[in-house]
Amino acid sequence: MSKLGTYVKDFTSYLDSSTRLLPGTKKRYLYELRRFIAYLQDPDITRVTPMDVLGWHQELIEAGGGAQTVLQKHAAVRRFLVYLDEFASIPQAKILRESLKKLSIPREAFEVRRPPYALSAEQIKKVLAIAVLRPGTGYRDRALIQMMLSAGLRREEVQRLLLNDVDMKACSAQVTGKGDKKRTVLFDQECRDVLQIYHEHTADWREPGDRALFISVFGEAMSLARINTVVQEVGEMAGVRGGLWPHILRHSFITGMLERGMRIQDVSALAGHTSIQTTMRYVHPSDSHLKAEFQKAMARKT
Repeated sequence: MSKLGTYVKDFTSYLDSSTRLLPGTKKRYLYELRRFIAYLQDPDITRVTPMDVLGWHQELIEAGGGAQTVLQKHAAVRRFLVYLDEFASIPQAKILRESLKKLSIPREAFEVRRPPYALSAEQIKKVLAIAVLRPGTGYRDRALIQMMLSAGLRREEVQRLLLNDVDMKACSAQVTGKGDKKRTVLFDQECRDVLQIYHEHTADWREPGDRALFISVFGEAMSLARINTVVQEVGEMAGVRGGLWPHILRHSFITGMLERGMRIQDVSALAGHTSIQTTMRYVHPSDSHLKAEFQKAMARKT
């Protein structure tokens, strides 16, 4: 085994014993690390230069991957370099870490998006079942994901929700969307029951005056980053291929409403879209029924 191979083996043990990364994240880190090493074609890490890192980075950009994909690959390599610098005492690793920090991602890469997809009914069932099992925050995490799935909320919208915004009897909520526009969203009885259980089990988290609907164990409103993390981690635990993000929950809601025959104008209003064309992105070209409904909606518009 080469010296670099030994470092990778030790790094694997380090991830297993000294970090709180989920198994899926560890697996992805090791996969991306192996691809980085394959690109280098050099078993001696001390001979790797910042120009090598730059070449690898440029190859990622030229491959047409989105910014998020590139950043995930950077994260895996950065974690390995941190290990080499702080635990294996390799001076070159610190140099490579600094060079990695200085690399920029073209604006166009941030505009590259994966085609959206919706969760299947089985996936939704598994995601919700997994969420409630999370130690310490399971009831909150289940309620958070259920609310996004049931009402089709954006990440920013669910983060802004206050206790007084929610009408449990009517199964509705007042939401502040893009451009600070207000709208009423609806959720089902199952979501209402889950919200009620969440309130009952997290009452001791709150202090008088705490108004946010979804809070941390310290009573503070959940941050956008924390919402992202919760959804991603639940997705990993549930084995959702391709990863799970807040917008996929919203996409699943919109797609589900359209598949059940709800008029596209009504779905558009619930989703807070300013035009039916935006909602049309959620209509799959292979679905002739939904395409026909769209054409009818457009005809009524004129």
